[in-house]
Amino acid sequence: MPKRARHFVLIVLWLAAAVILFYVPDVSWLAGGKLNGGFWKGQGFRELSLLLLLGPVIYAAVVFRVRGGLATALVASVAILPYAFLFSPETDPLFRLIAFAIIALLLGGFIGLQLNNQERLEKQHASLENFLSETIGADERQKRYLARELHDESLQALVDISHDIDELEEEQDAERLKESLERLRHEVDGVVEGTRRFILGLRPPLLEEMGIATSLKWLADDMCEEGELEVSATIEGEERPIPDPVELAVFRIAQETLNNARKHARATRVDLTLTFEKDRLRLRVADNGTGFTVPPPDQLATDGKFGLVGMAERARLAGGSFKIDSAPGQGTTVTLEMPA
Repeated sequence: MPKRARHFVLIVLWLAAAVILFYVPDVSWLAGGKLNGGFWKGQGFRELSLLLLLGPVIYAAVVFRVRGGLATALVASVAILPYAFLFSPETDPLFRLIAFAIIALLLGGFIGLQLNNQERLEKQHASLENFLSETIGADERQKRYLARELHDESLQALVDISHDIDELEEEQDAERLKESLERLRHEVDGVVEGTRRFILGLRPPLLEEMGIATSLKWLADDMCEEGELEVSATIEGEERPIPDPVELAVFRIAQETLNNARKHARATRVDLTLTFEKDRLRLRVADNGTGFTVPPPDQLATDGKFGLVGMAERARLAGGSFKIDSAPGQGTTVTLEMPA
């Protein structure tokens, strides 16, 4: 039997036993009148039975949080209220039982709410620790990537060009010298182009010079040139200047979303739409990839979705909102809304 089911059975049995004990003095005829006197007839037994009823309420609140505590308190209240109408001609017990019902409901709700808050804070703390750890690791990986790219591509190409220049110093044939210089020109152009692309990936000057709309179109065209993904970029509304933090957040989230579609979602097509509205900016990126089950926001880091955590945090810091809609086999749609 699952653990939660065992808890549920124990709560039901405890609650039933407490209710039965509460009614024992009033149904003593079932025992041939043997329970008509002594402790069984006293008010102390009745009060003790009420205290026993609080036990399953607290237990349910601890195990099942707010809903469990409130549901158990409500069941206990409904179970004991008939006593005032069926067995007691006085109205005073009714008010006492109503007060008990209110106390039980408040107690169950309060305990469940406090435990819910504590659990949520613990999850947020764990998610924050995981995110910080992953961020530090990502920073180190980025540094290694930068060093490797600069060393393996630009630096190595410049070293080869330097060696070729040394060889040219001894070249006497004018025709061969011309061919070598032409080849060096192509090599230098390749280094320049690679460095320019490298810089664009880090901080695109196009974003500062031409704005977010042109930058997103360049990003889509650049992704298409790589041949792995078909990306369409659509601009709706009248483009206008927006704050730098908002502009950078939109670009980075679009960039990260396209990379996710290419690397993880195995998508073949992505539709990117940027809409300028009166007081806000909306970015919608939809792919036809494999899709996935989106975990709750406080479990993104726990499930290793650090890229999504980073995008959501970037949107939050820029004053916007970030939403993910996805399901297995149905693709993924990312929607970002920012103040404009």
